[in-house]
Order: sequence, then C-alpha cells, then structure tokens
Amino acid sequence: MHLVLPLLATIPLATAWRVGLWGHGVSRQLNKTPWGCYNVDNPIVVGQLTFDGVTNNYPDPCWVVVYRETGCVGPIKGMCPSLTGVSIGTAQTVRSVKVGSNPTQNCCP
Repeated sequence: MHLVLPLLATIPLATAWRVGLWGHGVSRQLNKTPWGCYNVDNPIVVGQLTFDGVTNNYPDPCWVVVYRETGCVGPIKGMCPSLTGVSIGTAQTVRSVKVGSNPTQNCCP
C-alpha cells in the first residue's frame, strides 16, 4: 500500500479546457478534455462567454462555438480563447457548445 501513493503521484493528470457561460446573476462552467460537441445541462440565458483552451496532455483547442439547440445546431457565436468575457450580442439560451479548431481564424497556431 505504501508504494501505491508515490506511484499515483507520478501519473500526469490532464486538465481540461473550460467554457464559461455567463448570464444575469447565473453562470455555468463546462470543462472536458476531448474536443467535440457537448450539450449543456440546465441551459441558461447567456450574455457573455469565456474560453480557456489550455490543457495538459491533450492538444489545446483554439475555437469554441455556442449553439441555441442541442447537438450543436443553430450557431450563436464562435470565439478564440479569452479569459475576459466576450459579448454574444443579444442574450440567448445556449444549449450546446463545440470545442475544436477553426483554421480560418487567427487564434489557432
């Protein structure tokens, strides 16, 4: 048992990208490691977004799009990583997000 803890301490843990959905008096934080489309549990009306694409042991995503419908249908806004809130314009309910890359944007290396 004494060898298990030191061995577990040497295993690298992955940190996940984070998308912040910010509404009036409420927020949701989504975090995962793989890229892809994710539905939002308990969707909220959102006015601003944040996106931190830094991960450990995974390729860093550099683009996120939020959608008005589940399954990543009905895009609202796409953005590069930003820890400062970015307005989506008119507040809307976000029901899904897609994280990955967009080579047409200057935020992807």
